[in-house]
Amino acid sequence: VDHPLSRTHGGGVVAADAGPLAGLIAHSGGCAVVALALREGWPAPAKLAFVSPFAQPSTAFAPFGRSIGASDEVMARFVRQVETRFQRPWSDFDITGLPALRNVPPLLLVHDRGDREVAFAHSEAIARTWPDARLVPTQGLGHRKLLREPGVVERVAGFFGPATRPAPPVAVPPDARGALVGSLDLLISHTAPEPGAQ
Repeated sequence: VDHPLSRTHGGGVVAADAGPLAGLIAHSGGCAVVALALREGWPAPAKLAFVSPFAQPSTAFAPFGRSIGASDEVMARFVRQVETRFQRPWSDFDITGLPALRNVPPLLLVHDRGDREVAFAHSEAIARTWPDARLVPTQGLGHRKLLREPGVVERVAGFFGPATRPAPPVAVPPDARGALVGSLDLLISHTAPEPGAQ
């Protein structure tokens, strides 16, 4: 999930189609969307991984606006439009308030100390409020490069555990196939109705 504010139902759609999720990875603003879905009662995956999470949108308007070159007027309009559209205060998007409202699953946080878009302090704030959170800092990877860093990918994948593979199909030994086919033919011949039988 990567910052789709209008898709808080997306995880629920996937879960409804595929069953309960074993895990979910979100990046940046997408982490706030996942937290909002959980706040609304979406069944939590067994584990979560947040990469560069935008933890407290309600307190980050000014610095975020400056980082993207938006004026205070533009940011104020953005805040009003989002609150009107979703009919909720911006504080509902804050990840740090979630553990006080419901049980939350184990969480892995990965964040670069030099992230210029979402400060490392966001992950630190989550780690302080989330009962079972593990914070993994990186250096020199910024806000997006860490998504492609092999070491980060490996660490996140390891957090969810080894992938489960379906059991291989049971194969009939080659030397027994002829006997099996013969047995089936014999069975069919004994159960087939006699010609002209009603």
